[in-house]
Amino acid sequence: MITLEQIHSFRQVYQMRSYSAAGRALGKERSTVREHIGALEDIVGRPLFTVVGKRVEPTSIADLLYPRALHLSKQARDFQRMAESLWDTQLTELTLLHDPAIPAEILVAIERQLIERCPTLTLCWRAETREVAYQHLVAGSAHIALMAAENKNMTVTEILAINLGALAFGAYICPEHPLAATSEITVNELRSLTQYLIWSGRGGGLGAFQLSDQCHFVGDCTTQMAMIHAGGWGILPRNTAHNWVAQGRLKELKPAELLQSYQERICLYYSLTGERYPEVATAIDVIKSVALEQLS
Repeated sequence: MITLEQIHSFRQVYQMRSYSAAGRALGKERSTVREHIGALEDIVGRPLFTVVGKRVEPTSIADLLYPRALHLSKQARDFQRMAESLWDTQLTELTLLHDPAIPAEILVAIERQLIERCPTLTLCWRAETREVAYQHLVAGSAHIALMAAENKNMTVTEILAINLGALAFGAYICPEHPLAATSEITVNELRSLTQYLIWSGRGGGLGAFQLSDQCHFVGDCTTQMAMIHAGGWGILPRNTAHNWVAQGRLKELKPAELLQSYQERICLYYSLTGERYPEVATAIDVIKSVALEQLS
C-alpha cells in the first residue's frame, strides 16, 4: 500500500533533485526518504530516479506520476490544517481583501449587512492584488477576497471561487479638456493623452485596460479621479464615477471603437479551510446578495 509519507518524499525528491535536501525539507533522515522511494519503486516495478553526479534525475515514470503526487500532497496538507483547527470554529475577526477598483458603495453595503448579522465580529478590509490575496487565503491570514475573475482555470487548488457578476466600466475625462466636447472620440485620440490606472491593474486587477502610450499608476479610485480631473483620462467603474459626473468634475467619453460595453467579472475567493467558520458562510451569503443588487 502506498502511504502519504511516501508520496511526500517522492514530491520533495522530484522538486529538489536530492535525497538529502528532500530529507531536510521533510524533517527526515536521508535514509528514510530513500526507503520511501525504494518502496514506491517496488510497487511501480520501475525506477523513479537515476543518480547523475550529486543529483538525482526523474525518469519518465516519475514525470508521469509527479502531477498526481503534487495534487495528493496539497489535499493531504489541507486535510491536516482543517483537522487541526476544528476545535476553533468561531471567528472574532474577519479579514476581507478586495481589488482597489471595487466601488466603495459595494463594500459599504456588505459592511452594513455583516454588522447587522454579526454585530460582535470585527471586520478588516484591505486592498490587495489578486496574487497577494491568493497567498493570504492559502496561508489562512485572510478569509475572503473580492477580485477580478481569472481568465483561465484556477491553478491554486486550495481556493474556491464564486462568480458574483460583472462590473461596468466607462472612460472619463476632465470636462474642461478640449476632447470633452467631442461627440465621438477615437481610440487614437485617447492614445496621445496620459492614462491613469490603479496600480493593481498591473497584476491582473480590475480596469487593467491600457490604451495610451503614456500610463501613470495610482493607489485608489479617488486619487485616480483627482488625477483625471487635473488632466488626462482613465477607465473607472461607473458606480464609482457617477457622483463626480453629477458634480461636473468628470465627463464620460463615448469612444467610437471601444469601451461602450466594457465589463469585468468579479469573483469571491475563499479557502477550503475557511468553510469551517459560520461567519465566513454568512459573509459569503451577504456578498452574493449585494452582488445580485449591484452587479450585472
